Formats: sequence, C-alpha cells, structure tokens
Amino acid sequence: YYAVLAGKAPSVQIIHLWYYHQYRGWPWPEDFAARLRGRYYAAVISDESIFEGEPSLKALLEANYTAAEVLAPEEAPRTLSGLVVRPQIIYRPRPPE
Repeated sequence: YYAVLAGKAPSVQIIHLWYYHQYRGWPWPEDFAARLRGRYYAAVISDESIFEGEPSLKALLEANYTAAEVLAPEEAPRTLSGLVVRPQIIYRPRPPE
C-alpha cells in the first residue's frame, strides 16, 4: 500500500515469497531479485525476522544495499496486529561502483 502511494509498483510481502523459497525450493522471483540488484527501492526496512535473515536473501540485499541506520526500540513502533515485530534496520542503496 505505501509503495503504491509512493508511486512504486505493487509488490508482495517477503513472507509469501519466503514460504515458496523455503518450503518448495523455488528461487526468488526474478522481478524481485532484479529490483534488489537494480537498487529500485529507496529504502528497505527490516525487522530482522526469520524471513529476512534467510542467507540467500540476506546476501542479495547486502550486495546491493547497506545498513544505513539501526533503530532504537523507542524509534521503532511495534506492529499492532499479527506477528509482533519492530523495524530494526533501514537499508539504503549502495552507491554505484
């Protein structure tokens, strides 16, 4: 929803992609991987969940983004429903090499 408001194409929550990757062995969707490689997102906000910590996803993210800011608990409101998490790290695109 927020991505669409920011003028970005709609996307899916990482958890849904992770389930297919983890339990069916499917690769990350090419359009998703291409967006990360192309540094499409101005920021990636991570709660360092099991989903975002998956080694191949973490490698793809860290090859193209850098941890720009670590949020203190008081700066990171927890979710109000569902799985309770707090944003922890804001990743920004790495500069071109």
